[in-house]
Amino acid sequence: MILGWEGEKAPHNRIFGTILDEIIRNTVCDITLLCRPPAKDAEIKRVLIPVGSIKHAILSLKIAEAMFTDNGMPIVLFHTTCSDDLGEIKQRYLNNLRKHADEIDPDRYQIIIRKTYRFIEAILEETQPHDLIIMGSSEEGLIRRALIGDMPVQITKGTDVPIILTKRYTDHIKSWFQKFFGSRKTLLD
Repeated sequence: MILGWEGEKAPHNRIFGTILDEIIRNTVCDITLLCRPPAKDAEIKRVLIPVGSIKHAILSLKIAEAMFTDNGMPIVLFHTTCSDDLGEIKQRYLNNLRKHADEIDPDRYQIIIRKTYRFIEAILEETQPHDLIIMGSSEEGLIRRALIGDMPVQITKGTDVPIILTKRYTDHIKSWFQKFFGSRKTLLD
């Protein structure tokens, strides 16, 4: 399923919250949300994919490869960390890319690992030399989201770079919270 938003600015708080939650709960497919489309005459030469893990970013990688079949165009995977082991982390990403070689082309990606304690700011700085951002919707836990906010929302609000948000379908949509306390009614109930 591919969704788009017409107009200058998408209503971030509604798209990333209630509306997207309802769409996710009521579909049985992967979702791609075009949050801010590129200008009609824009030439996309550099794509950025912020990643926490290859496993959660695989749909974003597949979308990037499907949209841009030119192997010469860099697709940059950007990871932020507090760790000093940048080389080890980069090697782990390379290995994980190779593990998914049946789904993606591991050689298409440039990996940038940056040590920081200010993750959102680092991602926003990295967006500037890029023409498009493709990122998975948040896999963050409830407590982390409450403390630092929803990362895709903050990134979308902090940059004017075109953004595509992806969400993989899983058949276990209900969170542990919903399992224990029940879920609210959806549009299909």
